[in-house]
Amino acid sequence: MNNDKKKNFWARLAIVCTRFRLPILLLTVVITATCLYGAMGLKNELILRDMFPHSHPYMALHERFSKVFGSGASTVVVCMKVKDGDIFNAPTLHKIKKISEEIELWDEVYRSLTKSIASKSSIVVNALGGGVVSIESLMWPRVPSTDKELTRIEKNIRTSPAFNGTLVSEDGSATLIFLEFRENISYERVHQLLRGLADEYTDDNTEIKIVGFPALVGWIYNARNNVKMVFLISIFILLAFLAIEGKRLSAMVAPLGVGLISAAVGLGFAGYAGINFSPLLYVAGFLIGARKVSHSLQVAHRFREEYFKNGCDKIIACKETIEAMVLPNLIGVVTDAAGFCVLLLAKIVLLQQIAMIMTVWMLGIGFAAILTPIICVYLPIKKSDGKAYANKKNGWIATTSAYI
Repeated sequence: MNNDKKKNFWARLAIVCTRFRLPILLLTVVITATCLYGAMGLKNELILRDMFPHSHPYMALHERFSKVFGSGASTVVVCMKVKDGDIFNAPTLHKIKKISEEIELWDEVYRSLTKSIASKSSIVVNALGGGVVSIESLMWPRVPSTDKELTRIEKNIRTSPAFNGTLVSEDGSATLIFLEFRENISYERVHQLLRGLADEYTDDNTEIKIVGFPALVGWIYNARNNVKMVFLISIFILLAFLAIEGKRLSAMVAPLGVGLISAAVGLGFAGYAGINFSPLLYVAGFLIGARKVSHSLQVAHRFREEYFKNGCDKIIACKETIEAMVLPNLIGVVTDAAGFCVLLLAKIVLLQQIAMIMTVWMLGIGFAAILTPIICVYLPIKKSDGKAYANKKNGWIATTSAYI
């Protein structure tokens, strides 16, 4: 008796959805448009602190020290290394000075916090006879040029712990330049500045290496266009597979349409909720979208089965497909969404953001069993394909997709 009631429930739901298919489709369009509007305000930033567990004792200690000494989140270190010999020669020292002066002229950095052996703040303190103390700049305002001056600067660096092993390597083959970027900078601009610096001063005997959080984020932001290109190519390949497999609108338009609706719901939720959609989450979003297409494709194939089985009647096919596919589709989607919900237990903000966005995105797939048949009703299907479709069944892609 209970089984009959359950069957009657899904049957009644299928009848209602089929009867009011046009209002449901229009409502879906309104909801999608509303979600797309919310997605326009989506935050898309890479926030380093969101990747760490704030409750961990190490992070608490870091927060405590950063209030006094700074977090170092805007610090960049430029290393200039010579392949042969050392830096104690006029051409190399001139190059170090040119790099330091160029960095100090950037509007994006704090000039007073730029530190190198060519900086005005790099001084040498020597004790002379009779209690006299000599304080002079290491190599400012001009670079040593004579052998005597070069020998002197090498001695001053090697005998001073402020330079030897810190700003200059112990073997004398490399030197560091420290710079501090301003707050609220454009990381794309930072990437352009640093890469331009490396390209300009790298030669056969000189290597420029750059480390620091702004440099790392600059690389990530710079790679966004490459990621978008990969996504476009992936979507094109997906379209090609759908076209090759089905050669019909119902197997191509319906899954893609439902996939776009689901993406709009997930991104719109993140936009309205103010959740940051980190560039590191792009891949996860694309995988969920592909999963959505997979679910919808299976439903579209079931619609065609019901269509040809019931005398090419789209209304009956829509009703039968919804009745047969809603429950298994919901079970699969809820299971996947529950897997993402587990990430809410993690004490890392980025994982919690993944959990919230992807859970809503996955739940949007739950309506694939309703929307896909409704969309298929309004798409043309050749009645002459019935015999060929029965012979070839669902095609090799549809057959394998059942196991995905």
